[in-house]
Amino acid sequence: YYNDIVVANFDSLFNLKWDVLVPKKQMDVEQDNFLSYIPVNTGKEINFLFINNEGNRNIISRNSLSTLGEIKRYATINSFEKDYEFMPKLSKQIGPNLLIMPFFYMNRLGFAKIELN
Repeated sequence: YYNDIVVANFDSLFNLKWDVLVPKKQMDVEQDNFLSYIPVNTGKEINFLFINNEGNRNIISRNSLSTLGEIKRYATINSFEKDYEFMPKLSKQIGPNLLIMPFFYMNRLGFAKIELN
């Protein structure tokens, strides 16, 4: 859950067609609510959203995987405030391109609606 994501595609006879590695490094000492990732299936691709720490800010990284096994890295989703702590592990997909991601801000729980384009 905390390091790279491996995705493999097998045919009906369990022969490996392709495999791919989505690079991801995460670490937290106290708790794991802010670690891990969420896969979001948009129909054309599977998106993997996870947190990257840059200084004092949490940035949501988005990588997608096509049906051919090609990885594409999208622009990061970041907050201009440094105290937001997003929890992708507890997110829920609510539509083809929509998900709800919980976050903590100043010890209060909130929910962000994220639309993937």
